[in-house]
Amino acid sequence: MRHAALAVLLVFSAVTAAHAADPSPLTPADIRYLKTLGQSQAELVNMQPTAEMLDKLHQLINDPLTAQKPKARSDAVFRELDHISARSLWCADHPADKDCDGFKPVSTR
Repeated sequence: MRHAALAVLLVFSAVTAAHAADPSPLTPADIRYLKTLGQSQAELVNMQPTAEMLDKLHQLINDPLTAQKPKARSDAVFRELDHISARSLWCADHPADKDCDGFKPVSTR
């Protein structure tokens, strides 16, 4: 299990390396929570979220104001995931956009 957690952190660190020198703010517990929502790690990595997006996602997942409100928490997390997905789609079509700095379109097979 420790190796899996290390692998998760390394993957997210690689994604954010172009945007920040800090490691990913997502914790193994954050990854487990995202899995309960049906969000796969590979899909999130492919969307290439910025370090700021990952930090916001971490904050939403761990927000003490929604600790006793699972629906409110999941809604907030889904909104951020939608934002990350929308940026990914936009940047895939508009890689020269100033908000897409460092975005590399994922080739399809």
